[in-house]
Amino acid sequence: MIKEGCQCFTCRHRDEPRVVAGYLQGYIEACNWFLTWAKENNLKMGSISDNDLGGLYAQIQCNRDESACILNDMPNLEED
Repeated sequence: MIKEGCQCFTCRHRDEPRVVAGYLQGYIEACNWFLTWAKENNLKMGSISDNDLGGLYAQIQCNRDESACILNDMPNLEED
């Protein structure tokens, strides 16, 4: 039986904190690559509601920051 609820990667793997942490770390690194590229190319950041490259820039920064907060709130798995 399929349960109703969120089926995103982090929710589906909520009982596997190492998997979620690895996913978030990889996502943050990918976002950082784009953000560095955007800054180096003097891309103007828009609003997260914009439907253009500047909006994508803002959305990626927002998502990166949110992912970093989630990762920081996770227990340090390397201490176990």
